[in-house]
Amino acid sequence: MPTLFAYLLNDDVTPDINTDRLRFARSASAPLPPETHRKFETRFGIPIIETMGLTETGAQILSNPLPPGERKIGSPGKAIGNEVIIADDQQNQVAAMVTGEILIRGANVMQGYLHQPEETAKTITTDGWLRTGDLGHMDDDGYVFVTGRIKELIIKGGENIAPREIDETLLEHDCVLEAAAFAVPWKITDSG
Repeated sequence: MPTLFAYLLNDDVTPDINTDRLRFARSASAPLPPETHRKFETRFGIPIIETMGLTETGAQILSNPLPPGERKIGSPGKAIGNEVIIADDQQNQVAAMVTGEILIRGANVMQGYLHQPEETAKTITTDGWLRTGDLGHMDDDGYVFVTGRIKELIIKGGENIAPREIDETLLEHDCVLEAAAFAVPWKITDSG
């Protein structure tokens, strides 16, 4: 959990523990800010492997590889045991580095919500892709970078703003432990 890494970094005392046998730490449940990632690895000498999983997949869907030279800070990694694409509003795959919704398909993906056909139809496409509700892009090497959630997207004056990008910029400052950007109604442009 990224918050735990931040708390450890903001403690003035480095724990007096032997980490020689600790191969890596794993981060999941929320995006790990790249600055927190770098600072933790520098201070404690323990690599962090970022991953991503969902309840609907029953397991991890993305993971960074163990070799340090193959990991990409800021990414939960590449698809493991399934297919992952980035799609536009019509669920069509987009090019590398274009932001869209992260879709997943594979044997580990649920088939639907029990006795909830309407929710299933909103979540799983007719060709079996699970709509995660997460926004992101994929680089040319197949690494996914999560940039936010569709429901968290702030729309101001017709512009889409991903709160996570604001949060990550704020978290680069040493005095900021946690950040959370959100919309506030402004009478000139809109109500949300």
